Amino acid sequence: MKGLKKCILILATIGICSYPFVIHHQVRMQKESRIESNSKKGMLLSNKVDEEQKEIKAYRNEEKNADSEIKKADNKISIETVAIDPMQDGIWLGDSRAVKLSAYNYIGESKNLAVNDSTILDVDNQLDKIKNEEKNRVYIEYGVQDVIHSLGNGNAKKYRKIVEKQIHKILSVKPNAEIYLNSIIPVNPSYAEKYPFTHWISHYNRELKKMCEENQWHYLDNDGWTEKGFADIYEDDGVTLKNETYSLWIQSMKNGV
Repeated sequence: MKGLKKCILILATIGICSYPFVIHHQVRMQKESRIESNSKKGMLLSNKVDEEQKEIKAYRNEEKNADSEIKKADNKISIETVAIDPMQDGIWLGDSRAVKLSAYNYIGESKNLAVNDSTILDVDNQLDKIKNEEKNRVYIEYGVQDVIHSLGNGNAKKYRKIVEKQIHKILSVKPNAEIYLNSIIPVNPSYAEKYPFTHWISHYNRELKKMCEENQWHYLDNDGWTEKGFADIYEDDGVTLKNETYSLWIQSMKNGV
């Protein structure tokens, strides 16, 4: 009996002594469990951050590629815009006003078929040169001499038919030609008093514009920068253009093209 009591006492003593160790073990296990759980959460959070960073990087790459494509498109537009240049990419037909484009070095003489004091009828004399020219754009500037020489007899519709016929002659030798027709550059009102038909230039231009629209030809409107003859762009004779006027005309043509 005494032995049993002694055994129980020993076991109780061991249990009491080992209790702190058991508690400590449990606390340590709980702490390790929390650490492991937090670690897993940290890994999940880290993975989420990595995924978000990858998405941001991919989005930025897409933006960069989009910007690159936009720049390429802008460059293409810019190149195409520069390429359409009436000073370089075509041949010229016209009167003394167009002749001076070469005199002032805006057009090479080889591309300028304009003739002083000529009318639209001079196209007949240029057909062989037009046919052999590699450029497809044909820029046309006539009008003042046409009016002075009474082509159309002051009738805008009759004049239109004359011009239309001459342009079709150009197309007969150069079917792929792109036609760019300048409106008739008006004269100063003081000059118009000497030649009554010049008062009809605005009427002629209206018909020429309709003609171009119906035939899908390019019409280059010069009314804006000339202010219909009232701008300070002429020499004293009221018809010859000043040297500095040509930059206005050229810019107007480029805008129109």
